[in-house]
Amino acid sequence: MLYNAANPLDVENARLRLASMVKRRAIFELTERKGRRTLRQNSYLWVTLAYWGAQTGYRKDEAEAVFKHVNRDTFRRTMTIGGVEVEYVRHIAELDTAEMSLAIDRWRDWAARNEDFPVYIPSPDEKDGIAEMEYEVSRAERYL
Repeated sequence: MLYNAANPLDVENARLRLASMVKRRAIFELTERKGRRTLRQNSYLWVTLAYWGAQTGYRKDEAEAVFKHVNRDTFRRTMTIGGVEVEYVRHIAELDTAEMSLAIDRWRDWAARNEDFPVYIPSPDEKDGIAEMEYEVSRAERYL
C-alpha cells in the first residue's frame, strides 16, 4: 500500500496499519518511494547515447558502457554475498530523476571535453539540437 506523507489522512492510515502489523508481529517492509527517472529523461538519454555513437563510430551498447564508465560512482556498487565483497554495475532503470539528471550532465560535459572524440550534445531544452540528433541517429541507425 502506498501512502503520501503530505496527506494527513494517509499519514494516520499508515500509522494505524503499522501499529496493526507490529501488534501481530508481522514481517513487513517499509520503503521510501523515490521519483523514478521520467520517460522524457529516458528518451533524451538514449538519443544522446545513439548520437554520440553515430558521431564516434560506437554502437549504442558501447556508448552505454562508456556512459556508465563516465558515471562510475553512480553505477558501480559493492555488496557482500556469502562473506565475499562483490562489485556490480547498476542498470540505468534503477536511477531516480536526480541521479539521472546528474549522470546526463556529466555525460554531456565529458562528451564535449573528450580529447579523442569531442561531441557537443545539446541540452534537453534545445529543441532544434535534439531534432538534429534524432535526424543524425536515424541516418546512422543501421550502424548502431
